Amino acid sequence: MAVIDEQTAPGCAYRARGCVVNEETSCRMVEFAIIELEDGLTLVELQRSQSPDDAAASRGGILIDPGPYSSFEEASDALDDLQYEDEEVRGEETRA
Repeated sequence: MAVIDEQTAPGCAYRARGCVVNEETSCRMVEFAIIELEDGLTLVELQRSQSPDDAAASRGGILIDPGPYSSFEEASDALDDLQYEDEEVRGEETRA
């Protein structure tokens, strides 16, 4: 699958927000959630009709933020914010 722009996906209802064309050349919106795995927080792309909980479970992780985020950039920003907040909390615990 490839992320495409509006010129290559005429008729896609989600083309302004980013969409994916599959083998049948149909269009679907790409969405992301934030999960925690053994090695830390990460982003996961939600598959068609997959819930954020199911996406986390299928990867052996725990759902942290279901989003859904409509772009990788938006999800990455949210992940960065969560990691920054976690670092601040750890810093406060160390000082106490």
